[in-house]
Amino acid sequence: MSHVGLASFLLRRALVFLVAFGVQIWLLLFARRVLLSRRVRIGLWSLFVLANLPFAFVFVDWVANWHLAPGLYRAIVLPFMVWQVTSILVALVVGLTLAGLWIVARVRHETIRSTDSGRRTVLLAGTGLVATGSVVLSSRGLGLAAGPPKVRSVAVQMPGLDPAFERVRIVQITDIHTGYFFDLARLRRLTGLVQSLRPDLVVLTGDQVHGFHPAFVRDMVQGLSGLRAPLGVIGILGNHDYRAGADLVIAAMQGAGWTVLRNDAQVLRRGTGRLYVAGIDDWKHHPNLDVALAGRLAGEPVVLLSHRPDVFNQAVSAQVDLVLAGHTHGGQVRLGPVSFAGFFTDYPYGWYRRRRTKMYVSSGVGVTGPPIRLGVLPEVAVFQLTRGTKTV
Repeated sequence: MSHVGLASFLLRRALVFLVAFGVQIWLLLFARRVLLSRRVRIGLWSLFVLANLPFAFVFVDWVANWHLAPGLYRAIVLPFMVWQVTSILVALVVGLTLAGLWIVARVRHETIRSTDSGRRTVLLAGTGLVATGSVVLSSRGLGLAAGPPKVRSVAVQMPGLDPAFERVRIVQITDIHTGYFFDLARLRRLTGLVQSLRPDLVVLTGDQVHGFHPAFVRDMVQGLSGLRAPLGVIGILGNHDYRAGADLVIAAMQGAGWTVLRNDAQVLRRGTGRLYVAGIDDWKHHPNLDVALAGRLAGEPVVLLSHRPDVFNQAVSAQVDLVLAGHTHGGQVRLGPVSFAGFFTDYPYGWYRRRRTKMYVSSGVGVTGPPIRLGVLPEVAVFQLTRGTKTV
């Protein structure tokens, strides 16, 4: 990554943590307002300082390119992550409660007083319940994110599919984010799972690596070195792979014997039959679908690999049959129909169809930001291609 890119990345992360700090300080001032004892307030401020010390550690790790043992890193950082999530949820509930009380008071022409014992009791009890619930949810989310991925299998109809490729199985792995939260041991377990699915083709749809550490690139290739498929392993790059260094990631992937597509295609062959697999560069790094499809025969079915799902409209116009994407993680947190990723894209997770084109957006296997998943499990997707009709 360039110095400008690194500075931009660190600035965005610093702004996120400044917001998080602001939320916590507001809660501490709120504690003073509701007349908690001086001893309790000192305890809360001490907890604030202690719980945020890992931020300095994380920031220096980004800048200095440390590479600690993943277990040690997680032991230092995970409590910090739980604290951040808990404080934000508590602040949200307290803020909404205060806003509700203010509205009620305005309607009744009353004045809210911080010393009102009834309101104070309700606020403190509610805050305690929310804090406890947040810790429980965060801990549960940590466990789900670190757990084994589920396997999602589906048959996909592709009109015009060459008979030689009938019932071909494509296994998609996306958003591994090899790093402190997806280490070498997890990579080896992931490889074992993928091989047990008997893939004909394995595709990697970006963000194989997380962060700036060259050691993570080596871990990624070493941990996935057991991937084998008759039609090969084909990968593309995601935005995090660029942060790690596109040339470094590409060299490592090619050194492992995998094909890397950047606005390019690989024609797979079985006898005289062929299947056109195209891959485009990450959406912020000059993707070119026209170039990737330049070698396609008229009417030939296409499988397109794109890290981000925002290519969907272009894929529909180009009459691409199947798009495999990732990037969104399904939001990592989903409450009923509401996904966090839905605030940033029209394609947060799952199947999307229009005319000839079908797109699947996988939730991936890794995490970014807080290593938490709620309502969205990590997954490995399996697609069986067919010319049949009883499919998606």
